[in-house]
Amino acid sequence: MNGDLNNIIESVNDICGVDIRSRNRSRNIVDAKKIYFYIATGIGVYSYEAIGVHVGNDHSSVHHHLKTIEFLLKSDPLLRKNLDACMHRVNNILGLKNFDYKGRIMLNWKHLTIEQRQELADLCDNFCQKNKVNEPVYV
Repeated sequence: MNGDLNNIIESVNDICGVDIRSRNRSRNIVDAKKIYFYIATGIGVYSYEAIGVHVGNDHSSVHHHLKTIEFLLKSDPLLRKNLDACMHRVNNILGLKNFDYKGRIMLNWKHLTIEQRQELADLCDNFCQKNKVNEPVYV
């Protein structure tokens, strides 16, 4: 299972041109770590602790990087380009389907036309109707 994390690290290192396992705090290494944490948590298999330990950080560092990457993605086109390239490569290596479309849609929401937004809303409504639970759920 840690082979998946190694593949993500290798992809991020290759695309960003850094080594995210180094303890250096230069901007390009920190941004590459943000990309790694974003992709690794997007898979949904690993805990923050496992993801952080793999590159020499703890769970709180993972949490911090995930909180800050959303803002940076909106304002830094190079980070966004590197993230897209890394996600594409990791998707191809791991054979993931439908990898983080929600995040990509939300980042590009302001660029969607009204028709595209309505189409997405209709798709969501259809999905909810088809997957509606008709039995009472007891908690």
